[in-house]
Amino acid sequence: QIHSVLARFPRVSKIFQHYSSAFADQASVLDATEKSDLNTGVEHASVVMAMTKESRLLMGLPALQVLRMRHAWRSLLGDTLKTLEKDISSGARTLMIDGSGTVERVARAVLLRITRP
Repeated sequence: QIHSVLARFPRVSKIFQHYSSAFADQASVLDATEKSDLNTGVEHASVVMAMTKESRLLMGLPALQVLRMRHAWRSLLGDTLKTLEKDISSGARTLMIDGSGTVERVARAVLLRITRP
């Protein structure tokens, strides 16, 4: 049944494929003790940022439109939304909408731990 839905919506299908692949890549490097039947050990935002730039754009630009349409964001300077759109277009950040409809900004973060031998 999901195949018939994805066949009708090629953009959604592409996002689904890229998300699945990114999720599998991230889950494969986790230790077995970090996973359970209740917790995958993989953060949704991390998977989204591991997806291809194309899929992040397909997700982020519609979420930006949601921000533009919401009353609370109308008071923001136009430059702020333009900067956010540049960040999304460059792939540096993206937006996603959570289950409650809240738009969240997501960015990659790198943690570097330096120790002495």
